[in-house]
Amino acid sequence: MADGRADEKYLRGWSGATPPAGREGSPAVGVTWGLAKAYCAGRGGLAVIGAEPLTWSGAELPWLEYRSDAGAPAWRRDDGAVSDRVDPNQSNVSIGFRCAR
Repeated sequence: MADGRADEKYLRGWSGATPPAGREGSPAVGVTWGLAKAYCAGRGGLAVIGAEPLTWSGAELPWLEYRSDAGAPAWRRDDGAVSDRVDPNQSNVSIGFRCAR
């Protein structure tokens, strides 16, 4: 959501921008690109498509990370593949996101 308000459908158990206890170091999944963008607004924005890490392994989830490509929705997959064909309203438990900082 562009205004940064958490939608309980996607951030169940969160208190504002604070994850549920025990989840602080875990990836946030099941959020839309728009909500990820709003969450990252105070953290340097969403990581750009070319930001490290370019690939990753060993994690159960996420397989995809929401990123930004010149401010537009994009994702990077764990094997390094990228796409700009992102529905900013889609959510999935295999999609996380990475803030710039």
